[in-house]
Amino acid sequence: MPDSFKQVMEEGECCICGAPLKGSHINFVNLNKIATWPFPVWGNILVDEPWQRAMAVLCDNCVDEEKGVIKGEVKKALEIRDSAPVYHDVDELEDAPPITKKMVDDGERKRAQEATDSQRETLHIMLDDIPHATALRGIPSAEDVNAKLLEQSKYYLMLVNEGYLHGLRDPNDPQHPDFLRQLEVTRRMKKRTLIVYVEKEVSIQDLEQLREEFMQGIDVYDCIPMGEDVPESEIKDALKRMLDG
Repeated sequence: MPDSFKQVMEEGECCICGAPLKGSHINFVNLNKIATWPFPVWGNILVDEPWQRAMAVLCDNCVDEEKGVIKGEVKKALEIRDSAPVYHDVDELEDAPPITKKMVDDGERKRAQEATDSQRETLHIMLDDIPHATALRGIPSAEDVNAKLLEQSKYYLMLVNEGYLHGLRDPNDPQHPDFLRQLEVTRRMKKRTLIVYVEKEVSIQDLEQLREEFMQGIDVYDCIPMGEDVPESEIKDALKRMLDG
């Protein structure tokens, strides 16, 4: 869904009042409702409660930024389907139970893990969406959107491939400011970070240089390779340990 950010910003509507989002900041809110669609969590960010939680998007008029509260009742939940925003009535969704350790042990974090299993696709979604978001007049930059989501997160799942390294190292790369902003938020807010890197594209030397030049002061929980010879269970186990920690 390469145009998802663009379509939400241009064609989306507020999940409280129904007003068009075009020309407004967009504010994401996690709901205590179960999402019946895949990937309710956006991008490579693990929010505090990624287990099948639905998400809503709100316009400026329905958010009190100073008090950090929303104005009114959320009526819709947002799904991104084939790039387009699709809305579900909140009343038709089941209430989400509290997250317990047993649920984690039973695999209820499957949605979050799916994002890791399909890391290349997820990362490409982020990279493709950012230029669209930054090109829209009157809309906050994708850097602001990603930073705001990350600030609401408990952990940072950092997916590193050749494109990420290039974007981080090259100041002229369009993704460079966004990647730096994510690292700054991660460092400032002390987010625990799990690095997953594509083994064929990223060397140990690359990772050492990355951590030395850009990740000083960041709490790296673990660094896991992703490749044909690496069992999927290794990444799942590392993610589970971090979530349980």
